Amino acid sequence: VSNTSQYDLPTDAVSELSVATNGVVSFKEGYSRTITNTKNGGTKISILKVDSKDNQIKLKDAEFKIKRFGGGYEKTLQTNLNGELTFDNLPIGTYIIEEIKAPKDYKQNTIWYTFQVDSDFTIRGLAGVNGKSGTIKVENTPITLDVVLYKKNRADNSPLNGVEFELQKDGVKLGTMISESDGKVNLKDLRPGNYKLYETKTKDGYILPNDSILDFKVTGDGNFTWLKGEIQIVGPQIVLYNDQYALQILNVDSGKRTTKVKGVTFQLYSDADCQQVVRAYDSNKNQTTSTQKTEFTSDVDGSLKIYGLAANKTYYLKVIKAADHYLKPEGVASFTIDAQGKITWHSPPEWEIVTSDSHSLTLAHQWRLNMPESGTKDILILRMVGLLLLIGGGVIAIRSHNHK
Repeated sequence: VSNTSQYDLPTDAVSELSVATNGVVSFKEGYSRTITNTKNGGTKISILKVDSKDNQIKLKDAEFKIKRFGGGYEKTLQTNLNGELTFDNLPIGTYIIEEIKAPKDYKQNTIWYTFQVDSDFTIRGLAGVNGKSGTIKVENTPITLDVVLYKKNRADNSPLNGVEFELQKDGVKLGTMISESDGKVNLKDLRPGNYKLYETKTKDGYILPNDSILDFKVTGDGNFTWLKGEIQIVGPQIVLYNDQYALQILNVDSGKRTTKVKGVTFQLYSDADCQQVVRAYDSNKNQTTSTQKTEFTSDVDGSLKIYGLAANKTYYLKVIKAADHYLKPEGVASFTIDAQGKITWHSPPEWEIVTSDSHSLTLAHQWRLNMPESGTKDILILRMVGLLLLIGGGVIAIRSHNHK
């Protein structure tokens, strides 16, 4: 039994027959059947599977089914590495092609393609296809995820704008993002894969992380999976916090260093001549231009903190007012703060430094007795006391002389 190339073999049993040892084929007595072959003319239709956002990306392993109405032709094929497949030797009839399985990480295309193979074996009903063969370009939309992050100050939850980020996927840089006025950072059209987010530039006074601040994965179903990094989920928001570094100074008594010294006032300068005064903050909360200060005074615990200083810049610090009953330390200290908030100090010899490290300085102050100023109430009282002492001493001396 044979067939010509332009006819399709039937797929069901032809008839009941037997084959003798000499090769003679015979049918059962009284049995007959009409055998019909469907003619084809070598007609074929191909599929080219591409990414909807970049047609240069060809998609493998997409699965398609073709079916002829009325039966007689049905096949299922997958696209190859070049995103191609071909249904060939199509008999005359009406067909439907549908995608039954999408490529990995892509949404399934739900469009059905219908067409006819006419009696002359030409294709009709498909746009752009003429003659006995043609190609249908079928696009798939990639599964993507939009991630919205918010950059905020940890101390008061205020938004941080102008912070720059770099996003990488599998070690390849995808782009640079900058936080908006409300701290929002938009990561758009993220395809499945592993990502790292780096903070490359931060605001003055904030610690710049030296590693990725967020590692995450976009899964094949378009979901977000956190892998590494300190985040907080606040309602629908994914929040990334920044900490501020601070210049911290502790003031103590030179003779009794457990005694804290209140009321020491410092001033910061951007130049060694101490002409350009620096404006900064004495709190890491509610920071606005109106809360900036130029003078910083130690509290009852002898402590003060200065926030909002730029990294990798040299500052100059001096005492402009001593605490009551203490001498004012002379000289000017200088320091720099690196991107991670570590301080390098250069203190003048006039300062009595108890301790200094990468985050703070402890300064000892010499005590003194403050004499009242001339003309004040206190000096009048002292003079009266002195006069009374002189009079009393004179009376005692006279009595002693008379007694002798």
